[in-house]
Amino acid sequence: MGKVYVPKFYADWLKDRRDYSPAYLVYCLVTGREFLDEKIQNWLDNNLEIAIIAIINGYDIENPKKYYARMKYIQYYNSFLNYNPDNEVFTLNNTVEINAVQTKFDKDWLRDNFEPFETLLSNGLIELIEVNEDD
Repeated sequence: MGKVYVPKFYADWLKDRRDYSPAYLVYCLVTGREFLDEKIQNWLDNNLEIAIIAIINGYDIENPKKYYARMKYIQYYNSFLNYNPDNEVFTLNNTVEINAVQTKFDKDWLRDNFEPFETLLSNGLIELIEVNEDD
């Protein structure tokens, strides 16, 4: 089996440990999981084989799924989360990305940068619509 795709957080973990031997890294994944970041532990629950193959054969970073974040109960057309990185401001508008305005987000980015994201999502006030990049 050749290279595998891994999430960026796991690729970063491997990069930070590039001076360690592959055998030691595999040993850490198999016997020392309690010392790993919780996000990596959770990912390893279903991806240990991929994690080991990445150490041995190499890896590429997978592109996370992108979503439009739509606020429910607001007029549909202007209910999508927009972000302007120049001003570091969130607004609601449509899904058209023009100039510096970003309308497509991955879940990790939203969790890290849009403070009310988890609360809105868990209370059903925001809906994530997967972006089809082919459209």
